[in-house]
Amino acid sequence: RSSSADHSNPFLLTPRVSKRLKVYATRVAEEKGVSEKSLHDFIDVRFSYRYYKFFLTRIFYMLIDLKVCMLLNSVTNRETILNDLKELLESKDFKSALQNRLTACMLSPNLTAYVTDTHEHIMDFIKTHNKVFKIPKSLFEDVELSAQFSTVVSDLLACICGNIKTKLVLSISKHLSIMDTAKSLAHSCIEVDASHWNRYAFLV
Repeated sequence: RSSSADHSNPFLLTPRVSKRLKVYATRVAEEKGVSEKSLHDFIDVRFSYRYYKFFLTRIFYMLIDLKVCMLLNSVTNRETILNDLKELLESKDFKSALQNRLTACMLSPNLTAYVTDTHEHIMDFIKTHNKVFKIPKSLFEDVELSAQFSTVVSDLLACICGNIKTKLVLSISKHLSIMDTAKSLAHSCIEVDASHWNRYAFLV
């Protein structure tokens, strides 16, 4: 129950007015497809404007409409961002650039796992260094897109590992030097040095 101070203050919404506003907010929420709770919470915020009660009530109606527009814009913006991210994941240029960066990761002398948990380690590395891979941070905030991206990475890693295995087997059969093998594996993605030669020699 409202206090006597609230009843005597013409600048505070009475429970009756608040109820009417919530009825209006519910109708608008259904028409526009936005959250009814967000609008009700908005009405429950206690304002203290220096206007007469009539004008204060009208302002709340206007503010509800404004809040609806803001919620709609927020939903629209999010949908636009998600659509852009989906197009990015399906882009051939994006996959090609990502494959080059993943190849560099797989050929790194610092990589500690080639089979077990490789995908998991690479995904953690990408999330930590998303700017290096040119991956928007917002992609990992969406469960569906994150899962789709994880699948793309998994497929590319399988392709890269198959390519590495093929070239290593070929280097053995043809008795190629480890330096030539390293250059073939790197395919201009990275500059190879002695540390890479040692790692590839170990793999061979």
